Amino acid sequence: MQSTENINKCDVLVIGGGPAGATISTKLAQMGRDVVMLEKEQHPR
Repeated sequence: MQSTENINKCDVLVIGGGPAGATISTKLAQMGRDVVMLEKEQHPR
């Protein structure tokens, strides 16, 4: 069983860093939300 001590918490988890994911992540962060965005590719391409 994993320990929960090392789990980070966030308000919003965005899957995908494309145009929509990047936009919503930015907007939510500007509104004061703690946002984590996951992207499988390395950017910039």
